[in-house]
Amino acid sequence: MRVCSRRAHDETGMALISAILVTMVVTLLAIGAIETANHSLNSTVVDRKQVQSIGGAEAGIDLATNSLQSAAPPCTLSGTLPSGPTTSSYSVAITYYGTTDGSGSALSCSAVQAGTAVPLSALLTSTGDTSAAGFGSRVMHALVHMTAVPSPAFDKAIFAQGTLTFNNKSTINGDGKNNADVYTNTSFTCTNNENFYGSLYSQGDITGSNTCTTSGDWWAAGTISATGNGVLGGSAYAGGCVTPAAGTCTASTANGAGNISFSSNYSVAKNAIAKGTISPTPCGAGKVIQGTCSTSANHGAPPYYSFPVVDYNALAWSQAGYTVHDFTGSSCPAFTPATLAAYTSPAVVLTNCNVDWGKNTWTFNTDMAVFATGGFGSTNQVTFQSGSATSHNFYMIVPSHLFGTQSATTCSSNSGNITFTNKTTIDSTTTPLVSFIYTPCNVTINNNQSEVGQVYSGGNVSITNQFTMNYKSLSVPGAVGGTGAPPVSYLIGRVYTREG
Repeated sequence: MRVCSRRAHDETGMALISAILVTMVVTLLAIGAIETANHSLNSTVVDRKQVQSIGGAEAGIDLATNSLQSAAPPCTLSGTLPSGPTTSSYSVAITYYGTTDGSGSALSCSAVQAGTAVPLSALLTSTGDTSAAGFGSRVMHALVHMTAVPSPAFDKAIFAQGTLTFNNKSTINGDGKNNADVYTNTSFTCTNNENFYGSLYSQGDITGSNTCTTSGDWWAAGTISATGNGVLGGSAYAGGCVTPAAGTCTASTANGAGNISFSSNYSVAKNAIAKGTISPTPCGAGKVIQGTCSTSANHGAPPYYSFPVVDYNALAWSQAGYTVHDFTGSSCPAFTPATLAAYTSPAVVLTNCNVDWGKNTWTFNTDMAVFATGGFGSTNQVTFQSGSATSHNFYMIVPSHLFGTQSATTCSSNSGNITFTNKTTIDSTTTPLVSFIYTPCNVTINNNQSEVGQVYSGGNVSITNQFTMNYKSLSVPGAVGGTGAPPVSYLIGRVYTREG
């Protein structure tokens, strides 16, 4: 009995059990601590990836916004950032719109880059990511306003996208020098006592008859032909290209022969270069062509200029100091001579009417711009003048597109054209105005018109019977391609940036 009692109270094995239990508890605590640490580490990795991804997306927005300032803004933009501990990346999709709020149909990016479509806004969608594992990418959106910075001031006295025809006594004077150049993207015809103190450029043919005189060159993509008498103060160039055989040719009317022909009563002060033949020859001092003659020597077509786009750009005109007067909701006629005479600070007038200037005298006491989608005209004796001896600018503009849209202005027999039929005076002496006449449609000037300024037509220009112009170039706020070129850059304004 004594031996059994001693065994019942023996506790030597409890120490081992206690040690094992303590070890288990410590191990469990250690495992828990490791799990907690791993969870915190994973959270830190996720947070860091989120921060880096959103940073990459924001960087993409910033870099893309900067790139939009170029003359040919990009369609997409992507790249990497030297961030740590992993590399961040961004990918930006850019969509251009002809509206200021990014609504409506998207513009073709290739057309925007070529300058044939001019965006007013762009939507940027930037995706940021990193090379770290786990979690997804982050996306940022931004809307920006785009304001085109045009090429330098319009530099042609007369520009015709279609045919350019003069008949019976026109004089185009330069701005203190022989710089009153005329240009057409089709063909040029000069008939009966025309004088140009500049050069003639045609993407088709140049045809002159009965005294067509210039101080500068004649340069045709096709053929040059002149009969009667006249004086060419520069050289004659005939490119002789035919659409579509030659990529540099733009007018289907261009004569591929590339010949130069003058009557014996003409005088060409300098040289003649033709793809084809030259007549008369020989050339040199005392001859019709007094310089050298080069045949089978293609000089090519003259530099090509696309017809510039002029629309009402509220921001550009506002920045130029003009106040808008919107009559687009008014019945026609939308205004009277008294309406415009009452304005004493630079004014822009908007109307959808076909403006008939009537047999009136229009007096402007400030710089004046009138935009009319319906066109302009007058049938008898209209005068435009400054209200004082102070010269003012006068813009008579049919916009390329309907106000606030990318819908082209309608050109028809009773819409979009500018037509003056009898004795129009844009005063250039005691009450001087400098004018800029523009339409994407036709311009017709008949019977005794005088002006200082320029004429730009997206259609045909026909000038008949006593026309006098003193060329003076004006800058047009918001215009695109003042010399026919695309915008030189864009001004960018951020509207919003947000995650989405």
